[in-house]
Amino acid sequence: MEITLEVREDNIQFFMELIKKLDFVKVKYSSQNVDAKSPYNPEFVAKIRRSEKQVVEGNFKQMNPAELWD
Repeated sequence: MEITLEVREDNIQFFMELIKKLDFVKVKYSSQNVDAKSPYNPEFVAKIRRSEKQVVEGNFKQMNPAELWD
């Protein structure tokens, strides 16, 4: 049996630690998930994914880099 779950990004790390303790569950990773063997900080990856989502939704502000120093 295969079940797909959607977990809030801020709870992914906790959920994965919990689910891995169950010996009757096999975890498959899709290309959208953070791989358990990834060297990247899961919280950082979640922030990047949230930012990507904001850009797709048009929820961002563009700035001129030259104005950042003013």
